[in-house]
Amino acid sequence: MERQKNDDTKTKLGDLFHYLIVMEHCLDLKPGDTIYVETFGDISIESSGSSVNMEIKNHLKKHNLSSRHGDFWNSLKNWVTYHEQMDNYKKLLLVSTSVTDSKSIFNTWNELNEDERYTLLKNEGQQIKKKESGFREWYTGIFLKDEKIVRKIIAKVELQLNEVNVMKRKAKIKQHSIFKLIEDQHADSFIYELLGSILMKPAENDGTWEITYDQFKKHATDIRDKHSKQTRPLPSTFSKDKPKNVKGYMNRKFVKQILEIECDTEDVEEAVVSYWRMNQTCMMHFDNDPIYMNDIYGYKSDLNTRLLRMRKLSKKKCSTDDHCEKSQDFFQEVMLLEAMPFGSINPNRDFFQQGIVHSIVDDGGLTWNLKK
Repeated sequence: MERQKNDDTKTKLGDLFHYLIVMEHCLDLKPGDTIYVETFGDISIESSGSSVNMEIKNHLKKHNLSSRHGDFWNSLKNWVTYHEQMDNYKKLLLVSTSVTDSKSIFNTWNELNEDERYTLLKNEGQQIKKKESGFREWYTGIFLKDEKIVRKIIAKVELQLNEVNVMKRKAKIKQHSIFKLIEDQHADSFIYELLGSILMKPAENDGTWEITYDQFKKHATDIRDKHSKQTRPLPSTFSKDKPKNVKGYMNRKFVKQILEIECDTEDVEEAVVSYWRMNQTCMMHFDNDPIYMNDIYGYKSDLNTRLLRMRKLSKKKCSTDDHCEKSQDFFQEVMLLEAMPFGSINPNRDFFQQGIVHSIVDDGGLTWNLKK
């Protein structure tokens, strides 16, 4: 069937490319982060660590970012125009499916310093050409601004080119670690539902299109649980390994607290080994997955609450004369607790739960000494 003149499918593919990138960044949100869509540019990520403002450009066919192309110049003009708002961002990213070649002034952009970038851009507009109405407007709008403002902006600009286009974006998203939890046959449904929850945000927030870490976490967790594999055991990669230097942990708070109640040397060594195994497991299997990390935060909080209740009961049975012995009993009782499952991890492992317990003590959430 022949396309109608008002067929807008290609434009919508550009929108979809934009929204898929929003979803990718949502999957990597950290506590306290917020994503704004179409509010301060195409995408803005507000983060205590490194806030980023992005302009997103999608081309259905192979496309070269030439020296005067509007994808760059119009984006730069917008950033310069709203330079005061851009002060909040560490990076200004142009994310595009375009590529560059040796003829383009942007071919080595990311490797250039501020002076080189400024000179390159300034010189590009010195030559007047017959067909340059769009470029001349952007160029003039940029360099009418104070030089300090322009320099400050271009120093932050990075090009993220040769991005996978909308047709292949879904396959790229499926490489994210969260899909380890999703049955293969449900992966597409997971993406579609998650994308739908993102697109509905303006309707839920009275027209404001912002996505906080907590909001996304809830949506993603609910959708994941519906499509995830039933359960999986805690990875046992480090279940038999030990740290090379146990003595290096002797100044840690959780070790000092065990020594304070006069536990055996074996108890101290086991505590260090469990703590190390837990940390190694988190770093290898969970750190890059915000959904899993959220499960661990909740697990740690619930466990901490349970331990404080156990401590109250133990303290009631403790007299002045036997507080050291009762503190040791309390410690051993906690070490013997059955490992609780969390998220989709079931069964859990003793070393992981004991490592979490020691991290709670290290953070100051629990003390073994019942006299305190």
